[in-house]
Amino acid sequence: MGKLEERAKKKRKKDDYQKVVLGIIGMAGVIVATAVALPLMAGIAGIAKQSGYRARQRAKTVTGRLAAKGLVRFVKKNGNTYVELTEAGRRHLTLEQARLESLASKSRRWDRRYRLVMFDIPQKRRATRDRLRSLMRDFGFLRLQDSVWVSPYD
Repeated sequence: MGKLEERAKKKRKKDDYQKVVLGIIGMAGVIVATAVALPLMAGIAGIAKQSGYRARQRAKTVTGRLAAKGLVRFVKKNGNTYVELTEAGRRHLTLEQARLESLASKSRRWDRRYRLVMFDIPQKRRATRDRLRSLMRDFGFLRLQDSVWVSPYD
């Protein structure tokens, strides 16, 4: 594998860990950070196939990354540290759930029409533009140019 493929593989793996942790925090609402190691490891172990110390370190790293992105925050109450989902985290989780539902309910019967999507998002909003490209790819669109996408499905 080339360097580009290796980097993409590592990024996908990190994203998978973050999605699992964010989903568990979203279901639980608020969880104790010291207890993060045990309940989260059950979810992460399926992805990481690790256990013990290494899995706990992975959970701490993932929650730290999520906090740096602003999706979760650490709150101290009564001597315990809790991990809490932020509003941005709730929006991210809702968007991810909607994406997964639409992928699951997709009917793949072609109605003999193509859908063409074109957009023009300025350079100063690059993150938004890149996120839109990622969503277009996830929804099954094919890229003709960076801002021109086509799909044969509704």
